[in-house]
Amino acid sequence: MGKPVPARRGEGEVSAGDFRQCLELVAADEEVDAMIALVLPTAATGDLTAAVREADVRVPFAVVTLSQAESVKLITRAHDQARIPSYGYPEAAVADMARAVRYGEWRAARYPPCPASMPRTRGRSCTSFLHREPDGGWLPPADLAELLRCYGIPLARLTPVAGGDAAVDAAVAVGGPVVLKA
Repeated sequence: MGKPVPARRGEGEVSAGDFRQCLELVAADEEVDAMIALVLPTAATGDLTAAVREADVRVPFAVVTLSQAESVKLITRAHDQARIPSYGYPEAAVADMARAVRYGEWRAARYPPCPASMPRTRGRSCTSFLHREPDGGWLPPADLAELLRCYGIPLARLTPVAGGDAAVDAAVAVGGPVVLKA
């Protein structure tokens, strides 16, 4: 991870330059996937926001400024204009980071997870369609209905027809209110 930064000030004090260097060293470690920095501005350290703004950190990053109000503020990085969320409490930063990780994992999964109760063969029509059409598109109606049923989404009875007379016959067969989709 690199050499530790030597302390140059009193116990618990750090300069903006040393703080920036620590942020960059930690973020550069290949074992680090994300980080949250805790900052407590004091008369000795001053506002370390400038160090955060200037640090070259390329992992998901949040700051907890322990003296700030409860609302989330955004710090804009100097070199790339990316925004870093700054929280008043560590718990809020950790909770939001956890939500971001879960969302990232969900987005990284190419397809929505299949319910455990769904037989593997039932989801294949959708999966094979997505392999043929990686940018998406319209799933054929019968395959779409089957996929929705697998996820437990109730559907109205569907009767595809190819013309006006067939639509009238289908409506009579249903015997109740019908909806026409063209």
